[in-house]
Amino acid sequence: NGIDVNDYKIRVPRGRYKLVFTSDKVKYGGQGKLKKRIFTSTKNRIDKVEGFTINVPKLSCIYLEKLK
Repeated sequence: NGIDVNDYKIRVPRGRYKLVFTSDKVKYGGQGKLKKRIFTSTKNRIDKVEGFTINVPKLSCIYLEKLK
């Protein structure tokens, strides 16, 4: 959509995840806002769900890969 989405919750199994691709890179016409490369899943204290939050730039697509 046409707005940045801050603190978007992604539910994933516990572990570390690497950003493999983001269409927000300047070379793809994005703004280059997404700088973080590694995300760590933790259990949320409130709803007890595994995952993490990410700031998703507008009109972008991201691919994450679980690290072993």
